[in-house]
Amino acid sequence: MSNGNQKKINLKGDLFLFFTPRLKIEGYNTLLQGQLRYDINNPTRISAKNISRLICEFETGFVVKTSGRTDVMFTISNRTKSFKYEGVAARSHWWGRLYFIFNPEI
Repeated sequence: MSNGNQKKINLKGDLFLFFTPRLKIEGYNTLLQGQLRYDINNPTRISAKNISRLICEFETGFVVKTSGRTDVMFTISNRTKSFKYEGVAARSHWWGRLYFIFNPEI
């Protein structure tokens, strides 16, 4: 006996791991160095000798993707950036992303 409403679910998929390093060289940072205002007493200005010229970034994460009658993709990643300057408030930056994509067959 056959039921015409049955659908076979065929789950095939992929798993991707990634690591993306980036190296940047900054010659002048207008935000940190006073936006071309050469007022040495400006409290928002950071001295050129305290600016990091070599900035390291990297992103790591994974992607899970199914392919069949319905495509589903799920991605988690994080990104880290090194210090931009030396001083009291210096810190590295970290942020992440989360994606969920659902593509049904129409």
